[in-house]
Amino acid sequence: MSVGRSHKPRFDGDTPPNGPVAEIDRTLQALESYAMVHFFEEERLMARCGYIKMKEHAQEHQDFTAQVGKVRKIFRTNPLICGPKILTYLSSWLIRHVKDSDSAAGAAILSSIKKDGNLAS
Repeated sequence: MSVGRSHKPRFDGDTPPNGPVAEIDRTLQALESYAMVHFFEEERLMARCGYIKMKEHAQEHQDFTAQVGKVRKIFRTNPLICGPKILTYLSSWLIRHVKDSDSAAGAAILSSIKKDGNLAS
């Protein structure tokens, strides 16, 4: 076996081995699952209050979920190079999304609650 090949991670099908690479992969998978549930609930609230930028906001969610799936696949083939890039992408996306998009949606949801006393059904 060549030295180069010995440094490449080996996965059995889609299952990574145990160790740090596997732990990061499981964390990315958990993030992907959590994001889908969280985004569903957030979008439900936005729809109930008639948030005018819901379509754009939901598209951000879809783009993020798709990107996390792509990142997991890339990470599995080259974890040493991709690891720092993944962290940079995730942290910058989450900070920007929460600061900008979620703040605006949250303000609209709160305004709807204050105006109507509750969210429209």
